[in-house]
Amino acid sequence: MKTSDNLVSIIMPVRNGEHIVEDTLLALLDQTYSEIEVIVVDDNSSDNTFKALRRVRRKDKRVSISQNVKTYGLSITLNRALKKAKGQYIAFMNMNDSNSLERIKRQVLYLKRHPKVVAVGTQAFFLDEAKRRIGKSEFPTEHHQISKNLLTGTAMQLESVMINRYLLPKDILKFDHQKFPDLYRSLFMKMISFGDFANINEHLYYRSPKDNHLEELRLQVINHVALWTRAWFTHENRPSFQSLFSPLNSKVRSSLN
Repeated sequence: MKTSDNLVSIIMPVRNGEHIVEDTLLALLDQTYSEIEVIVVDDNSSDNTFKALRRVRRKDKRVSISQNVKTYGLSITLNRALKKAKGQYIAFMNMNDSNSLERIKRQVLYLKRHPKVVAVGTQAFFLDEAKRRIGKSEFPTEHHQISKNLLTGTAMQLESVMINRYLLPKDILKFDHQKFPDLYRSLFMKMISFGDFANINEHLYYRSPKDNHLEELRLQVINHVALWTRAWFTHENRPSFQSLFSPLNSKVRSSLN
């Protein structure tokens, strides 16, 4: 598929979000950077999510929608969205989260000014169930700090990342079949050989809480150890030994709260 210079393809997987997805999309379409396409793939929702997507699509043709015939999971849904992306830049969005209206513009400008940066994230505000701010990130901004801690929860807000796909081979932009958040980290570990990583030191992403379940925690721990081991032996930018343990501790703490 031919890509388009300056276009940002925003990838948004959804499932069972009829009460929130329309507001999330309409807010996203209000970004001050207007040269965007929003690619939404519904992972076979059991509610009226797809009807809500159709309403938004009728209002703004920059939105592309499709629906899986059965529930495939996050990695396949993300990959299906990526195949439709035509933009030079790839951004991500979680249907439960929100952005500053300047997020996309600031990231595009950053990537244009830093041609060796393959991926740039932002700082994030953390919200409670009532959408009140309860904390904020202090992620590192420089590549050498991010690369050593990419497998932890202390390096980047994963869904805030924007990618310059022109710096990547075509076959790199594909998610492995892993659980969140390791599917993002696995992709980023593959990308890090082709350019620098950075974070804009502004809080442009608003992160909503996620439910944590013990079974999901167990699978995430297993996936994380496997991912860390593979990254250590196959990538030039090896993760730190601390990164093997710190995300596991944070996951355990979050599951007990």
